[in-house]
Amino acid sequence: MPRPETESLAERAIQTASTMAVGDSGLRIVDLCSGSGVLAIALARAIPHATVQAVEVSDDALPYLVQNVEDLAPEVVITHGSLESFASGVAPASLDLIVSNPPYVPDAETPNEPEVQNHDPRLALYGGEDGLDLIRVIAEAASRALRPGGVVMLEHSNLQGAAVRDVLESHGFRTVSTEQDLVGRDRFTQGYRP
Repeated sequence: MPRPETESLAERAIQTASTMAVGDSGLRIVDLCSGSGVLAIALARAIPHATVQAVEVSDDALPYLVQNVEDLAPEVVITHGSLESFASGVAPASLDLIVSNPPYVPDAETPNEPEVQNHDPRLALYGGEDGLDLIRVIAEAASRALRPGGVVMLEHSNLQGAAVRDVLESHGFRTVSTEQDLVGRDRFTQGYRP
């Protein structure tokens, strides 16, 4: 069961994908830092004409991702590797939508929710001194990998909206906006490649 904040991102990503024009190669969507595959699976099931790829670096998360995809959306393509290896291997302007729920907790902080604090692995939580290290890597990769008009959507903490908007704008994204989760807190930011 996805957390409410990830559910909000999934719903918005499905809305966005369902309104995108489809090119000759079909709709191409990538879920970076896929974890258990919640976003990739939701998108694959809701947008059957899309090719969806799930990218995950964690050896611990991979078996869950593989099992969930096998059970719920076997058409999802799984890539086991780092963001950097994904970024270096993807063709320029080849993707329509990139979604991600990356690790975004600053290294010095403790997650608020006890179930996250006590059960989620460090690799899935912490994103550097300000929590934005992987968001910067994703923004850089997305600025090259997305086609003009392509969209990147990133989940983050309720305190990081302005900082994530700055990161996306510094990588050339336009119409950058932050949206709220089901309880009205800033939770994910999106931007369009011009």
